[in-house]
Amino acid sequence: MVGDQHPCKGSFREWRGDVPYIPLPPARRCTGIGGETSVIGGLQLTTLQLTVMAPAEATPSEMSESAVSQYEDQFSCSVCLDPLKEPVTIPCGHSYCMSCITDCWGQKEQGPPYRCPQCRESFSQRPLLKKNTLIAEMMETLQKTSLQTAAVECDVCTTEKNRAVKSCLQCLASFCQTHLQLHYESPAFMKHKLVEASRNIQENICHSHGKLLEIYCQDDRQCICNLCMIDGHKKSSALETMEDIEKVFTELICSLEKKRSEIKEQIRAQEKTEIDRAEELHKHLDQELTELRKRQAEIEKLLITDDQIQFLKNHTHNKSSTSTPGVRRYVLTGHPVVVQLLRTKKE
Repeated sequence: MVGDQHPCKGSFREWRGDVPYIPLPPARRCTGIGGETSVIGGLQLTTLQLTVMAPAEATPSEMSESAVSQYEDQFSCSVCLDPLKEPVTIPCGHSYCMSCITDCWGQKEQGPPYRCPQCRESFSQRPLLKKNTLIAEMMETLQKTSLQTAAVECDVCTTEKNRAVKSCLQCLASFCQTHLQLHYESPAFMKHKLVEASRNIQENICHSHGKLLEIYCQDDRQCICNLCMIDGHKKSSALETMEDIEKVFTELICSLEKKRSEIKEQIRAQEKTEIDRAEELHKHLDQELTELRKRQAEIEKLLITDDQIQFLKNHTHNKSSTSTPGVRRYVLTGHPVVVQLLRTKKE
């Protein structure tokens, strides 16, 4: 609610109820890696031509700086008016910075019932504040996107900084269109490796020696410079290009996919076997059930027979008849009618 006052600070910024879609950061790419292999002091080294990961060319569908600003407004705390820090969501649905809502409800005049500073909904008990991980992740993505969408400035411009169009891996600097002409016209700079303008150009520099990372050490699994090779990596047993590493990684993925397919086939075969077994058992039980019902009907027919001689004949015939394997034969020896007949015959 715009214009309402709350116990902590001035007026609120208007809160938009809809949750905006935050696009992922622009697609990042890593160009190919190549180099030459040489032997120095009996140790084989592979010189790499590394490039930095740079945002792809901007397209109309990517988020502009104005769009970033708009998203920051929508994900701002209505108490401090800054982007949400450690966001929490209270039962009414509004979100605030953890520190802002804690300070707001911690003031003496803000005792029970506790109210939402924005919609003024009241709560008899103080709500338990927990970090909203979803909004926190969205804010982290928004911050990264904001850094990537910001223009890269030319490192040569002195007065007014122009937008850089390329970065040089040898010069370790970014250049605007005007200052980039030297790399196209001067033979001393023509062989320099140019990539898309990037803020991460310094990531390709060795922090220890300030040199370009040109070698990949397999033992330490990291990129190193020539001085690192001399100082601390003399005992490295092998150096491989990134193409070799990608090849091994691809083979490993193919092996896992093949193993997964084999396991799926085994599961399907076992499932079919169990289903066939269950169907066979069901069929066998149906046959036994039919036979039992038949026997039940015969017994009921015997029980209503008045002729005692005929009853004994039928009983003897039923005892001698075959039945389905697994079906328990009935015994009428203890039936009252049979007992009486046997007593009469004995007398």
